[in-house]
Amino acid sequence: MKFSNAAPIPIGATVVASIWGRSVDDYRRAAELMAAGRESLTAQKFEPAINSFNQLLLLPPNSQSRDAQELIGVAWERASSPARAKTEYELYLKLFPEGEGAQRVAQRLANLDLGQAAPAPGLRPSGQSTPTVEPSRYSGSIAQYYFGGKARSQSLVNLAAGIDQTTLSKTTESAIVTSVDLGARFASPESETRVVLRGTGATNLQTSSRNPSLVNAAYVDHKRLGSGLAVRLGRQSAISGGLLGLFDGVSMTYPVTQSVKVDLMGGVPANSLVSSPSERLLAAVVEADGILERWGGNVYIIDQTSEGITNRRAIGSEVRYADDTLSMYSLFDYDTVFRVLNAVSVQGTFQAPGQTNVTLLLDARKAPSLQLTNALISSGAVSLKTLLQTMSLDEVILAARSTSATAKQALLSVSRPLSERWQLGMDLRYSEIGPLPAVGIFEATPATGAQYGLSTLLTGSNLYSTRDINTISLSYLTTPLFKGTQLSYSNLTGLRGDVITVEPSLRFYTQNDTQGVKTQRFTPGLRLSYKYSQRASLLGETIVERSKTDGPLNHDSSTSVFFYLGYRYELF
Repeated sequence: MKFSNAAPIPIGATVVASIWGRSVDDYRRAAELMAAGRESLTAQKFEPAINSFNQLLLLPPNSQSRDAQELIGVAWERASSPARAKTEYELYLKLFPEGEGAQRVAQRLANLDLGQAAPAPGLRPSGQSTPTVEPSRYSGSIAQYYFGGKARSQSLVNLAAGIDQTTLSKTTESAIVTSVDLGARFASPESETRVVLRGTGATNLQTSSRNPSLVNAAYVDHKRLGSGLAVRLGRQSAISGGLLGLFDGVSMTYPVTQSVKVDLMGGVPANSLVSSPSERLLAAVVEADGILERWGGNVYIIDQTSEGITNRRAIGSEVRYADDTLSMYSLFDYDTVFRVLNAVSVQGTFQAPGQTNVTLLLDARKAPSLQLTNALISSGAVSLKTLLQTMSLDEVILAARSTSATAKQALLSVSRPLSERWQLGMDLRYSEIGPLPAVGIFEATPATGAQYGLSTLLTGSNLYSTRDINTISLSYLTTPLFKGTQLSYSNLTGLRGDVITVEPSLRFYTQNDTQGVKTQRFTPGLRLSYKYSQRASLLGETIVERSKTDGPLNHDSSTSVFFYLGYRYELF
């Protein structure tokens, strides 16, 4: 048995971090997703572009939402999915009926209705006698960053003999992270072929060790333009449907009708919590769009085995809906081996009068996903076949369930424009993770209890330039163990035609726990990016945290510095 590179079992602190401060970071995340989506769209990587814009639109409404709603329609249109493009365009016109963007979207929608939508690259418009084939396209980038961190702490402890003072300085982080993203596209009048390679590797300079590289994608995708049949071979994520994760294998998509397509996938899981011999994965998805007005979705079945023994078997469905004021997505995943829900999620955005946007998220799932091979962590066995020689199936199921906690989270977000440049928002968040016993190399983790966060955000855009975003946030967090308050300010400013981007930030946090300990943190930060040329950019960030903790028996103070510095270079 060996542990894979998958994410570890979640602990309570992970969820606290995901909630605390997230309201402010949503706006920074939106800018990053918009940049990634535009880059993918320009490079004709439609699937990554759609993923980026989808993630952005699931954030609370922000200054990037309008453009993202238009561009996701463009991405679906160019990916030869006019039904989905139409849904996104119609939603745009309902959400943003005024402005230059509305005119562009209305024209795109009219072209779709007339059957004159711009064809996907390599497709021949109707009536054109001579096929037009775009030349081969190549895209790629490499990025390298050095991550460093240092901390200095001073501790005063009250002892019977007096006060003991300790000072400690140490390097908390020293690593180089390299990421590569390469792609190529070859088109003919009959077909389109894409080659994709994306991966990340890290070298820890503190231990002189090199972490295994993580290949996120390495596949060849071939599509026949006449029939719509597409085949993908290599390391990939699911084309659509459920909690499939990363796998090495083959997938095939075939459009049965204009509105219905079938996806078949098979291979070897590449992101299991633990690995075991002879792992196999099969999945089938039936996806439909446009059969019912405004509705779309899919049903799927997933079957994973190890040495021929069922490891995970799930059935599920995704449902999408969009009308004039409501956009909604839901996921349901049921494991037939464990006979429990593996995940259920509902999220949606509603536009109320006065351009008031309301976002709701309800999510509950097992983390990590339930699989029989998770029982190998606590048992020390190397395979399910070996484990089942000493334990019954019910005992293996019970051992596997002990590695997964139930994670719940909910979000209610409301935002409303105060003027052309100012927007007010409020987020109410909830999260809770159940307990985990000590399993294998993982320590026991108690239940987090119900955690609630309330944030108010005031955002101003383009106040003094053509590109600036200013966010002021006041947040309150309460948990069974402590209560905390944070006041923060962040800014993004583009200078010299966006050649230079400056992003200062400032946070003040105070916390009181149930043991009478008071903590205060003051955290200034600065992120800079410089576009050296059309292909090369330099990026860096520094965060300084000064913290002070006062308790009945000890008084601690510390200063931590985190920074990264690196470059990104576009190869093509």
